[in-house]
Amino acid sequence: MSAIQQHEITPSSTFTYAARCVNCDERFDAMGARWCDCVTPLRTLQCPSCRNCFCRAPFPYKRKFWSDAPRQLSQDPRRFYVQFGATVSKAAVPIGRGYAKRRPVILVVDDDESMRSYVASYVEQLGYRSVTASNPEVAFNLIDKLRLDVIITDALMPKMDGREMCRLIKSSEAGRSQKVIVMTSLYKSRASQTEAIHKFGADAIVTKPLDLGALTLLLARLAPIEREALA
Repeated sequence: MSAIQQHEITPSSTFTYAARCVNCDERFDAMGARWCDCVTPLRTLQCPSCRNCFCRAPFPYKRKFWSDAPRQLSQDPRRFYVQFGATVSKAAVPIGRGYAKRRPVILVVDDDESMRSYVASYVEQLGYRSVTASNPEVAFNLIDKLRLDVIITDALMPKMDGREMCRLIKSSEAGRSQKVIVMTSLYKSRASQTEAIHKFGADAIVTKPLDLGALTLLLARLAPIEREALA
């Protein structure tokens, strides 16, 4: 029997998420569980029964857990060791005071669930709305249906390179004015970044590991949050 079959994970609603502990095999509601105190880039949850987290659980268990998790859980800032609040304040983005007239919508495209949730969680902390896609095919469906302000896509994905996805978006009539940021851990040279902008049409490049301050400033330039002045 596989680890997934042994440790069943079943999302039931946006308010509960039924899981079975990988350590003691007891069921628990992940939405009500405590986050662990592990010093690791990605934290996990403590089982209420045995008090153990699943940071060291088999990868198939963690992949299944997070792929099925409601976005309220997978994109919870407490999951990530980075303190988003401090990063946001250091970025000093001039968003102004008052109430947002409209929250710009950011689409995050990445086949890596943890990176996808990490970026989506961060842009939510900045005041944007986020939607996510695990591959370009899903992304194109969302682009057709939603009013998006910026697309943030990983460069290296199965089946289609994120730069090629950017080129296809920009080559369409509807997507010509769409803003696209490409994330990359490979194309870091000046020549590669120039190619991504001039050949593939990217509006900006951010390298991995992500500089959150630089990403913040890019979003403020490409999709500023307009606010109603306080009375």
